[in-house]
Order: sequence, then structure tokens, then C-alpha cells
Amino acid sequence: MFDGLSGLPTRFGKTKPVVRPARNSFRRAATSGELSTKRTEFAVFSSGVSCLPFAFYRVAFDSTYKGDLEAVGHGQVWPHLAQIQERRNLFAHGQPQAIDDALVQIVVERLKVEHEAWIAVFNKRAARLQ
Repeated sequence: MFDGLSGLPTRFGKTKPVVRPARNSFRRAATSGELSTKRTEFAVFSSGVSCLPFAFYRVAFDSTYKGDLEAVGHGQVWPHLAQIQERRNLFAHGQPQAIDDALVQIVVERLKVEHEAWIAVFNKRAARLQ
């Protein structure tokens, strides 16, 4: 039985975690009830931060976050999120100038709109799970 916390032995005899336990309500909601088999599918993802948000979303909901943003009328948020992700990756890989004052200003200005979009998508998904 897969409990979501089991490990696999490595060649050195130690165990390596396969899946980390759910860390927030969004992940718990996505992997509960009818979607519990998704826990096994999620085990193939690495623990890197950059892969989790959008790759997990695809596995958990058989959809993309971009598609769901468009479905709830917030498609204009996606280019902003893509830009932030691209700049974050550049920053993480040795280009600190990728996150500059202009980007911070844009993020602050659009924070309320992005938050409203996230709430709309979450409500759409949470309603499906009830």
C-alpha cells in the first residue's frame, strides 16, 4: 500500500523519500478523496521549487494553471506570472540583476489582481472536490 511517505532504498542502503507529505491546504485538497491516486503520480517530480507549482498542477487537476486562469476570466495574469518565473530562474542561476526595482514595482502593483485570480481558481477547484 502506498502511504505517500514511503521511501525507496538507494544503492547505499539508505532510504530516499519518494513523496513529501502535504505541506499546505491546496496540496492536501488536490490529493485527497477521488484524487488520492495523484499522490503516486506526484512522486516522479523532483523536490526543486521551480518544478512544483505548474507541474504539480498539471498532475493534480489534469489541466494547466494558465487554462484555469483563462476559464475564470483572469487570463491576463498569466504573462505576469510567466515573467516572474523567468526572472526568478535567471536570479537563481547567477543573474541577480534579473530582479530589479522595476520588477518589484510591477509585482506590487499587480499583487491584488493576481491574488483575486488565485482565489477564483482555488474556489473553482475546491468546489469540484466537494
